[in-house]
Amino acid sequence: MTTAAQQRRRAVPRRAWTPGQIVLTLLGTAVSVVFLAPLAWALFTSLKSETEAVEVPTHWLPKEWTGQAWTAILETGNITNWLVNSLVVSVCVTAIVLVTSALAGYGFARTEFRGKHVLLGVVMAGLMVSPAVLGVPLFTTVQQLGMVDTYWGMILPQCAPAAMVYILYKFFQGVPRELEEAAFIDGAGRWRVFLTIIVPLSRPSSRRSASSPSSAPGTTSCGPTWSPTTPT
Repeated sequence: MTTAAQQRRRAVPRRAWTPGQIVLTLLGTAVSVVFLAPLAWALFTSLKSETEAVEVPTHWLPKEWTGQAWTAILETGNITNWLVNSLVVSVCVTAIVLVTSALAGYGFARTEFRGKHVLLGVVMAGLMVSPAVLGVPLFTTVQQLGMVDTYWGMILPQCAPAAMVYILYKFFQGVPRELEEAAFIDGAGRWRVFLTIIVPLSRPSSRRSASSPSSAPGTTSCGPTWSPTTPT
């Protein structure tokens, strides 16, 4: 790039914010404050003494900063076990969800089979079911299978996310078929096309699919689950 071009680039004035951008920024800031306020309240409360934490009227900042709550949980709680449980469940759920969602979404988007639309409708119907409705049935099922207080009891109920299947299904529909047809002409099979062309192109949607289950272990699109105390 020449010096003259660099000078012209620097001379371009910044556009002033439009009223719509200002309103959206203020609205986003307000929503962020609403979501972050409970977290800040919990953090400040954890730094208060036991007596001060239940005082009325309440106040945000501690009068006397203390870490006795943190000390107590470190001494009496099994934090290492909790962290290991969360890590194992998150990694396993994320890996399984990525594989199953990608395969299901690609199958719906690129293959034709009898009952495809009915099966797709059943999957989409899962988006309309409240997680609270499936809490008890899921627990009963896991209990009957003998998987309470196990890793599989946490992992399996979260491995059929209808939302993630739908996200990848819509993405695969937007991938030009010409890319796959060119690979087929060169002798590539369906699996090779999927692994070498479709999967690399779907990285943005895959990241979206991966972030949803791993960001909230213990919840699922099918229903809430529970935290094992001593998984086996």
